[in-house]
Amino acid sequence: MENHNFIIGPTDTDSISFCKPDMTMFTKEEIQSLLGEINKLMPEFMIYEDDGYYKKCIVLKAKNYILYDPTKEKESDRKQTKGSAFKSAKKEPIIVLMMQEMVDAILNDKEASLVDIYESYVHKAMTITDIMPWCSKISATESVLAAKGHEAYTKAELKEKGIRANETNVWDAIKHEELVQQGDKYFLFPAVLGFEDIVTTKELKKGPKTTTKREYTYGLLLPDKWNGDNHDVSHLLKRLYCTIEIFENILDLTPFNNYSLVKNYKKLLDKYALV
Repeated sequence: MENHNFIIGPTDTDSISFCKPDMTMFTKEEIQSLLGEINKLMPEFMIYEDDGYYKKCIVLKAKNYILYDPTKEKESDRKQTKGSAFKSAKKEPIIVLMMQEMVDAILNDKEASLVDIYESYVHKAMTITDIMPWCSKISATESVLAAKGHEAYTKAELKEKGIRANETNVWDAIKHEELVQQGDKYFLFPAVLGFEDIVTTKELKKGPKTTTKREYTYGLLLPDKWNGDNHDVSHLLKRLYCTIEIFENILDLTPFNNYSLVKNYKKLLDKYALV
């Protein structure tokens, strides 16, 4: 069997992709020759066909990749996107936009702009004027409807019933809507629901010392409940960084700051003069 030393790309039970080690192009004759060679290795009932020739391929992980052919007449046909990392219906529109910008930068050999793209979305998270792009589309599943009346149960009872915070948070956000039914879709954003100042006093040699710690309650809300500043900024920043982590197999993540970490978040708050 001839060994070509090709670099193997996305591969599945019924497909294989590869490129030359030096990244030079295949000629049409080479493609036909390789197709014939592959089919000679296959059983008679299995015939591989040429599914396309692509200039670039971005592979994030198994079954999550983009095939790029700039020669296609329609721009919409130039990218074939596969996998939930790119196409999940639950992704916030703003997250989808950032991923698209990053992918386009990589395809156009503009990797140097990736950090700037990321930072531009961090800026958007810190200066929100419209909450809708930051909302996730969430379904009223059977599990969510089962959370009705969860306030009456202890944490142990909720665990026994299999009712998680994921479901109770969604139910609390939609429970006042009319005719909530299984399968209904809602847009929700991560919110700060309230806070409580906890005052503690310690007896020291110099006398009593009183400290106050503010504890926040977090959850989800419908867009019409947004008041301009009750969104959970830290959570949105975490969503941005988690999206960057999707690219960890192909990018060095060192230059990308995780602003949801306490030390980085405090610096960001100082920069934007938020309290």
